[in-house]
Amino acid sequence: MHNHKVIVLNIDSYGLNAVRSPGRLGIETYSLDYKNDTGFYSKYCKKKLLFENPLINSDKCLEQ
Repeated sequence: MHNHKVIVLNIDSYGLNAVRSPGRLGIETYSLDYKNDTGFYSKYCKKKLLFENPLINSDKCLEQ
């Protein structure tokens, strides 16, 4: 088991691949995005972090 961790931003279809690749190697992978997108549903994603859209509500996004 690796001690490495990966945080993937912008979890669209490309982000899904970015979650799967290290996840298959046993590396803990976390997803971070402002929309509930494809990468959040990968079995390799250990934790999903959803935050406010910074383009719509930047103040609330910074508070999180």
